[in-house]
Amino acid sequence: MENFKDLNLEVELHRDHASLSHLTITNELLKMVEKRQSDGPSLRHTIRLIGTDQTSDFKFREDGVLKFKGRVCVSMMMS
Repeated sequence: MENFKDLNLEVELHRDHASLSHLTITNELLKMVEKRQSDGPSLRHTIRLIGTDQTSDFKFREDGVLKFKGRVCVSMMMS
């Protein structure tokens, strides 16, 4: 139980169990991908087209990362 306190989580202790009220796990790679997506000229053009009839396969995840048919788009600058 002490290890959970180091994570700064809200923990409710009960007689027979413990409840975590909120846990967010992030991925630093996805943060880097999101930042770089706006740097690439071809992806910037694609981002401008989202919401038009010219592209329906591109969408944003809830965290702002661009996807194509459900897969994360990685800028050529990252490879």
